[in-house]
Amino acid sequence: MADKSKPELQYQIGSSPVTRGQIRLLLLLMLIQVVMTAQSIYAPGVVAWAKGAWAEHQQAVAHRAQVKKNLADLQRCLAFTQPADKVVWDEDPGRAAKLLAGGGYRPVTPDASDFFSDAVPPVAAAARPPTIPKPVLDGSMAPGAGASEAIAFLHGRRAGQQPERLVVVGISGPLSTTEPNGTHQASETFDGDLWKWQTIDARSYGTSGVDGLPTSDGPSETSLKLQQDAEPTQMRAHWAAATQPGNPGELTIQYHDQLRVYAAQPDPADASHFTMAYDLDGKPGVIDGWLKPDGSVVLKPPVGKLVNSVWYPNAN
Repeated sequence: MADKSKPELQYQIGSSPVTRGQIRLLLLLMLIQVVMTAQSIYAPGVVAWAKGAWAEHQQAVAHRAQVKKNLADLQRCLAFTQPADKVVWDEDPGRAAKLLAGGGYRPVTPDASDFFSDAVPPVAAAARPPTIPKPVLDGSMAPGAGASEAIAFLHGRRAGQQPERLVVVGISGPLSTTEPNGTHQASETFDGDLWKWQTIDARSYGTSGVDGLPTSDGPSETSLKLQQDAEPTQMRAHWAAATQPGNPGELTIQYHDQLRVYAAQPDPADASHFTMAYDLDGKPGVIDGWLKPDGSVVLKPPVGKLVNSVWYPNAN
């Protein structure tokens, strides 16, 4: 039985002054405020980080692609060969002119300051084969890569149990004269000299370098310099003055020691050996080359006398 002496509690639910929609709107506004505050504080750093990470990713992808290309280019160089009858260097004026006219060769002329520069027939040097990538063999690291040189040999060689190395042999023969511009006039007749600095350079490169590029980690370059007696090859030159107006005159050169070099060949029976055929004033010969375990390259001509790096082909 209920106790009627206690008063009965009365509850009345009235309408709230704040609706659910207003609360949701308030929460939304607070969320927007939080987002805007976070964006103003953290977003610039996040955006910068994302951009930096993307740039690093792109650089890494490009670097991997370049390394892959360098390795492929290096493998092409290690396997590169030219036909044994391919002329890579010819100093005979008549033969050189035919080679230059046929394409695939570039002219090597005397220094532009020489009086005979425009009159001396150029030497024909084989152009850089298109299969040789420039990044692998640029002029700063490899013989045979300069404007006045020709590549005679580019191939992989191995000495004993040592790792394979890239061997490069270049031919050069710049000319100079004793008659600089200003010494004589084209209207006078005189005699002079042409000096020929014939050189065969050889060097090897490591094949396990950074980014797939060959490395200059071996001994210094080996040079084989052709000399007549005790000085570079000297050729007498005669300039005949113009006999008629408009005639530029005529240069006559007493040619000798005219060198013709053929593309060197790897020896299939000896991984360290290669041979390079040549013709010197009509006398054929073969220069032997070897890669040594220390990375040096030895060049041995078949005739004449070799004193250090100087080759006297006409010596007994």
